[in-house]
Amino acid sequence: MCKLDLQSFDVRCLLDIFSINSSFVSIHPHSPIMSATEITQQEEAKITFEIHEKYRQQEKIINEEFKIWKKSVPLLYNFIYTSVTQWPNLSADWLTSVKQNDQSFTVQFVVGSNSSSDEDYLALYQIDLPLSVTTTSAEQTVDEEDIKKAIEQDSKSNKFQLVHKWPHPGEINKLAFNSDNLVATVTKTGSILVFDINNVSSSKPKFTLNFHKQEGFALQWNPSNNQQLVTGANDGKIAVWDLSKNTTAPVQEFSPHSSSVNEVSWNSEYNFLIGSASDDRSFQIHDLRSGETIIKVDDAHNGDVNAIKFHPVLGDLLVTAGQDTLVKVWSLSKLLSPADEPSKNDESTNDEIQEERDQAIRYLHGHFNSVTQVDFNPENPNYLLSSSCLDKRVMVWNLANLDEDFEEDEAEKNPEYNDPALIFIHGGHTSSLSEARWHPTLHDVILSCGEDNLLEVWQPLLPREEDSSEEDEKIDENEQDEVTEDKEMKDV
Repeated sequence: MCKLDLQSFDVRCLLDIFSINSSFVSIHPHSPIMSATEITQQEEAKITFEIHEKYRQQEKIINEEFKIWKKSVPLLYNFIYTSVTQWPNLSADWLTSVKQNDQSFTVQFVVGSNSSSDEDYLALYQIDLPLSVTTTSAEQTVDEEDIKKAIEQDSKSNKFQLVHKWPHPGEINKLAFNSDNLVATVTKTGSILVFDINNVSSSKPKFTLNFHKQEGFALQWNPSNNQQLVTGANDGKIAVWDLSKNTTAPVQEFSPHSSSVNEVSWNSEYNFLIGSASDDRSFQIHDLRSGETIIKVDDAHNGDVNAIKFHPVLGDLLVTAGQDTLVKVWSLSKLLSPADEPSKNDESTNDEIQEERDQAIRYLHGHFNSVTQVDFNPENPNYLLSSSCLDKRVMVWNLANLDEDFEEDEAEKNPEYNDPALIFIHGGHTSSLSEARWHPTLHDVILSCGEDNLLEVWQPLLPREEDSSEEDEKIDENEQDEVTEDKEMKDV
């Protein structure tokens, strides 16, 4: 476990310090299991060697990719700030308030530690960001050397400042902030703790919500009501809480899944709908008015469904992410449409029609390992980020590009085939990536954390959406010029 005391420094120094190492090798869960009598010592040694060799090759690839990323930093980011914490962090979230002075913006965020001891905490940090953060990144025309100098200077002058710590009973699996300055956390026992971060004089949570019997990772505040939140846990249950009415028991509960609930999402437009994703390979939509599950998509992914998120503006749109490396885009209206009865001349069965109805609008290809999180950009909802703890990457997608030419079969066969919706890949973490979150108001600013003890705040240089329209205008102007020239030639 890395325990560096440095708080903030040049990203290049950080990248040189970190190297990949591990004291264990895990075997794929689907590997065939053989008894000791079936394996001779020679065969066992061969298998062990192959596993270690494969692991060594993977580590080599990761290190090489990390070196390439390090050299490319000045060309990929408007800024990137890094800090090393004492312990790994499993979850993080932005505060909504932003303070501005003549030189910078001051923003704050909360993170939850994973110390594997009794030293866990909820921590509040703040950092100063340059005023250029509000500018569309791709509009900047600074020379490469100027960008390098700016990143080096900013990395040295801007520090992650620890504002306050609250002790926490065990690791924080998940946390979420709301605009009433309340932070909810999920504990390893399944209890939900709610802290008032304005109250630094007390080390105890404001509320303790007890319902789940096992630990959980699913938590979200109601985007329309700061007193309501929904939680899910490994006991397969979902609980809806209203802090203004009752803190001893949930106001509503569901037990729809046969396995762990990995994430929950509250629909902003249709505020009576809640989505859930589970290890039982399904995602489901629940109606709070009737208390019933109105949509259930079995085998939504080829493996566990790790994440679900409703679009922050379009209530009909949602995305899921799974163990099968895919991010999928779905339409509620399509899922809710009644399955047409097959006609006499139609050989399709009801099951085939149902299967067709449950197909996602689009698959997003890019990750090569289980995708554990998705998050929409509140400032620009066309942008979606996804992160994978195992391939250590954060990917940014532009859903406005979903209609561009894309061959699904080719993407499945060829890992080098580029999805036109994929516009950016962040490779700044050296170990399992826990979470990444967009800032709610600042332009394209992202916070990420992981098991490498790193906190990173960064603004990628993303292409402007206006670029395509400007190109179209230029094409139209050229076509108009050609028409004018043809007309002049005819006149002559």
